[in-house]
Amino acid sequence: MASPAGSAAYVYIQREEWVKASALLREAVLLLPKVSPRFLAHADRQSLLSSLSGLTSMAAAAALSANKAPYEALKLLELGRGLISGFVMDIRTDTSELKLEYPGLAKEFDRVRDEIDQLQSGIDVSTKEDDLATWQRKQERFRKADEEFDVLLQEVRGKFGFETFLLPPTEAELMIAATPDPIIVINVAFYRCDAFIVEGTGITTIELPDLSQRRLRAWASFPSARSELASRLEWLWDALGHPCLNALSLTSPVLDNKWPHIWWIPTDALSCIPIHAAGRHDQGSTETVLDRAISSYALTIKSLFHGRKRELVSAREPERKSALLVPMRNTPGSGKLPYAEDEVNIVKQMCPKLDLKPGTPRPLKEGVLASLEACNVFHFAGHGRLNAAEPSKSCLCLEDWETNPLTV
Repeated sequence: MASPAGSAAYVYIQREEWVKASALLREAVLLLPKVSPRFLAHADRQSLLSSLSGLTSMAAAAALSANKAPYEALKLLELGRGLISGFVMDIRTDTSELKLEYPGLAKEFDRVRDEIDQLQSGIDVSTKEDDLATWQRKQERFRKADEEFDVLLQEVRGKFGFETFLLPPTEAELMIAATPDPIIVINVAFYRCDAFIVEGTGITTIELPDLSQRRLRAWASFPSARSELASRLEWLWDALGHPCLNALSLTSPVLDNKWPHIWWIPTDALSCIPIHAAGRHDQGSTETVLDRAISSYALTIKSLFHGRKRELVSAREPERKSALLVPMRNTPGSGKLPYAEDEVNIVKQMCPKLDLKPGTPRPLKEGVLASLEACNVFHFAGHGRLNAAEPSKSCLCLEDWETNPLTV
């Protein structure tokens, strides 16, 4: 489904027929709730998720090129990325919330969605009479499964708390999520890059003409040598950091200790690149993101909603929470991080004020993983390894990462 739509849209984009490209990509993204890659082999699943990710970024970019309102473009990106993140990892998405509240309905929903995908992948037109009859039977089964899916979707949306199940957040919800801290969503497509600036008062966009998907992917694929890092961070400041902060009127360094807080939501290869470190780091320079704001990252705006729900539930629970702190000063196969332990000690000193019990297990996969399942806060000061071809094989580098990696 995604590949034909993307290929056809690419032709429209090359012709600069933005309205046609936008309409086609919008329809493709709205069909994504019916995609379930769970039955696919691992390599096929990774390939599908990669193509879906590119599709949603293209849809958002095409909507802006067709002069659609910022919200219309952003909701496509948000819907697609929310579904993809649910496929990749067991985060608290709409579907996992449904399993907690209505397990029987969730099981039926997954069954029908899987059936649709299996039927869709096996429908091929043939001229042979026997094969044609088989194809017609599959088409009929597909039609019935599709109708059943729509009925189930309406049933789910009729349940309290699931009225917006598998729908993008409304414009009002996005603005609520950006209160009090603004959210900057960076959409990276092959022919244009844009920043969605989401604040409590509205949603705007700024085009980022100097940001390049090709250059970002080259950076992510071939990490910088120390001699190249400064120039790359300066480029990231000029192309992204500076214009985004200017849009929020953050034009000077913080002097009064009243730090603004920004949520960054990057896409494509930008997800592997440190936006918070962008800037000119010459001695005496204050042209850096670090000098003007505190940065946090999120997968989607909707994930911020889920995180805040957990915070509200957690606040009502009486038991003391725990913080898992892991410093990696020395990592096999990587450079030293001389200040990793100092960083973790600073966080450790803050834990009592936050009613957190700090824990620092030996940095081996089994112990860290066991602690990770029970902790409320995880702080890791160390190296990571990105696997761009198979993102689920990316890992945090602990002492035993070479033989027993802690994958994401």
